[in-house]
Amino acid sequence: MNASYLHSPATDEDDLHQLWCELAIQQQIRLHTCIAAAQRRGVLDSVLATETGKGTSNVRAPFLLSGLGQLAEMLLTADRVVRF
Repeated sequence: MNASYLHSPATDEDDLHQLWCELAIQQQIRLHTCIAAAQRRGVLDSVLATETGKGTSNVRAPFLLSGLGQLAEMLLTADRVVRF
């Protein structure tokens, strides 16, 4: 859910989407999000929104939707993996 830029927290809550974006920009990283989990929760990039006939997307850089194939490919070259 943090990948959705439509996230609108209360004024007394941290904006996790914005904090993740700031971290990604500072550290020059991409934020891969599971495409299957995202789609079930209505979190769509422009390609997925078009494919499913939805009117709009709610994911933009530095977040991107990735599948298991991309994860496997990245694991081959990674020196460490953070999962939570």
